[in-house]
Amino acid sequence: MLFRSPNTMLPDTRSELAVPIILNNELVGVLDIQDDEAHAFTLDDIQAKIVLSNQIAVAVQNARSFEQIQSQLREVQLTGEIIEFSRGSDDIDTTLEHILDAVLVAFGADSAMYSDYRDETWVGRVGVGNGITTEVARTFVDPGHKYPYGMEALESGQVVAVDDATTYPGFPEEYLDEKVGIKSVLAVPVFIGQRVDAVMYFNYSTSAHEFTNDDLRLARTVSYQISTNLERQLAEEETRRAQEQFEQIVATTPGAIFQFAAKGGEWTVDFVSEGVYDIAGITAEQMTADINTFFDLRHPDDIEAHVASITKAIENMERWEYEGRLITPQGHLKWWRGQSLPYIDPDDPEKLVFAGVFTDVTALKEAEAEQKRAQERFERIVATTPGAIFQFSAKGEQWNMDFISDGIEKIAGVTPEAVMDDITVLIGTFYEEELPRFQQSVVDVIADLSPWEFEGRLKNAETGDMHWWRGQSTPRLDENEEGRVVFTG
Repeated sequence: MLFRSPNTMLPDTRSELAVPIILNNELVGVLDIQDDEAHAFTLDDIQAKIVLSNQIAVAVQNARSFEQIQSQLREVQLTGEIIEFSRGSDDIDTTLEHILDAVLVAFGADSAMYSDYRDETWVGRVGVGNGITTEVARTFVDPGHKYPYGMEALESGQVVAVDDATTYPGFPEEYLDEKVGIKSVLAVPVFIGQRVDAVMYFNYSTSAHEFTNDDLRLARTVSYQISTNLERQLAEEETRRAQEQFEQIVATTPGAIFQFAAKGGEWTVDFVSEGVYDIAGITAEQMTADINTFFDLRHPDDIEAHVASITKAIENMERWEYEGRLITPQGHLKWWRGQSLPYIDPDDPEKLVFAGVFTDVTALKEAEAEQKRAQERFERIVATTPGAIFQFSAKGEQWNMDFISDGIEKIAGVTPEAVMDDITVLIGTFYEEELPRFQQSVVDVIADLSPWEFEGRLKNAETGDMHWWRGQSTPRLDENEEGRVVFTG
């Protein structure tokens, strides 16, 4: 297009040619040519300049494409680094340091800090770059309002770009001085689920930075990638801690922890800890592979009761508890006890799961048997010993008959139960004139723990007959109750 107009900036211009530069139906610029001669541009000149305009448009398109490719490449490379760092370390803070280093380079920032937000307070966690380390970052504990651009990112969930720190309302003045000299800041939110949990600050102190749309897009990508990987890493860490806690529980729980399942008449053991070997003499792998490796060890006399206990618990969906015997592959007879509670598998409503514990109660059963034998021996001794065996105790002025055998009924006409409930039932049968001597004999022995012996008369409460009686015992101090003296005789 040929036209003429005055140009105060170029007063010698006599001719001017302006050719639009159009890219994809969008005006992106103008090719403007001027000459100091009138009628300087011919039709050939115009055609040539139109061709040149088209070539410039192509060059602009190529330049834009190159910038887009470079931006996309930077984004892909940074995303890859974030993913790689997230996989490379189990320590979250180490991961964050590596990620901040990489993002710092990508953004061309001078320093960066990752700050958690807890109870309306910023708590520095990780730092990299000029003049800041993680150790330094952790000294930053500031109220939320101190960093308004951080609060904006926190509350909006959006990347906040501060091109000129001096113009941002409420920007901390101490960070604007020559010592710190922050000129621009990029605040990038970090999410845990739907909640912003922290903010990354990328600081520019060497020179101000005018953030482009590509910068903001990359920052949003970084926010998403770090949030996603951090959330995954936190979940893995929580899973790892739970697994370690479970393994510790398994290792320190007496017996064997198990998970038994019932579905459609089929019984399986989905898990059992290694402690099952100490009980049954088979490995956990053997039992989970085939439950019958355990069932086959049951004592023949216990099989019916064991099956009935499981069937009842399944049918009624109730607590299962059972005690029985096993004969291990090594030939040992073991007593065992099983306890568990049922729940429906959340992933399979037709599957009923029992989680519980097996314990070896062989020693307990042997102790119970020995106690029973000892009790029987004692009862035989008591039954065949002439007179009455007793255990009497005294503490201060309180006297009690802790035990006395049935022979007392023949001697004094009172029952053992009545005497053990109230010792005066027996003392009341003693001849009254002999009571002071009896009482003094007990008091003297309590004082020096010498052997006690007394002989006197009593009146049988049932027949009224007079009986001479003799008591003998050796007193001792009770080890479990201070000041209590026990007489057994």
